[in-house]
Amino acid sequence: MSKVVYRKNGGRRRAGYPLLVLCAVLLFGFSLVNIVWPKRTQLELENRKAAQLPAFSVSALLDGSWQSGFARWMQDQFSLRDAAVNTQRAADEVLFRKAEEGGILLGKDRWMFTKLFTVDDATRKQLAKNVQAVSEFAANHPGKVTFLLAPSASVIYPEKLPAGAFNISRWSGGTTTELFIWPHGASYAERRFSIRISTAKVDIAESTFTKLPGVTRYIAPLGDGFTLKIGQNEPEFIPHAAVKRFDGGEDVTCAGAGRDLNLMLSGAAGELIMIKPNERHIVRQAEFLFAYAVQDCRISVGSVQMNTENGEFLRIYADAGETVTASGEAGLFYAQP
Repeated sequence: MSKVVYRKNGGRRRAGYPLLVLCAVLLFGFSLVNIVWPKRTQLELENRKAAQLPAFSVSALLDGSWQSGFARWMQDQFSLRDAAVNTQRAADEVLFRKAEEGGILLGKDRWMFTKLFTVDDATRKQLAKNVQAVSEFAANHPGKVTFLLAPSASVIYPEKLPAGAFNISRWSGGTTTELFIWPHGASYAERRFSIRISTAKVDIAESTFTKLPGVTRYIAPLGDGFTLKIGQNEPEFIPHAAVKRFDGGEDVTCAGAGRDLNLMLSGAAGELIMIKPNERHIVRQAEFLFAYAVQDCRISVGSVQMNTENGEFLRIYADAGETVTASGEAGLFYAQP
């Protein structure tokens, strides 16, 4: 009969808790690196001031303010923070398709935007106070004050916004995606806007457009086209990529489903132009010039070329007289407040 012999380890001790030791080394090692890591006063990646180490006091310790300040300091000052933020952002975008993080919109090419596209009541009241203060200061120092109001990044670089950043609203015939609205703080729902650019999806065979008195509208079908009946006029078929201009205050009914581009102007000048593949367009003078890619294509402005995807919306910076071409179908929006 075979025997099984159990032998002890000969009195030798195994290495105790290797995982615990490794964790302790990593924890204390990381803490030591954080202590000697150079401290910053500004977080360039987030364009804000970095939290500083709070002054210690017994009263602050007892009321919890010192602990809160210390936690903010550790959060802002830990080593390799920018690399960690970029890594997390890339993972959120690529793996989880996240477009927002803590009120910050995660845009294309690692751009970040604040989500505030409109001004709430509290901000509007503070804005009025700020304007009054600047006006009084300028009045007290005539000829010596220059004031610059910088627009938000989302207005200057809308092409860098994530796809889910645009306002999507429903109307009687389908949905509308707002691509651009001007001025800052404007509201389509309250009919307070000068310029509005959008795409619409018509889901039903017959629909009625929203009446917008005082608004000049441009519309261009992106599908097979549809028939519009404007006011007392006879129904008119608008084919694919043709542009129709009409008074937003008229009664308008639409026969046909599909997608379209829209430009609305209230007290502003502008125009919607559709360009065919490889068609050359000479740029005119305007405050705003935007392009919308109807299909995947390469848009060229002079010698600068940009590869765009279907549905991509971007602002174009070009001088009057320059040439714009696209390898596919695209819409150009001119607007002058």
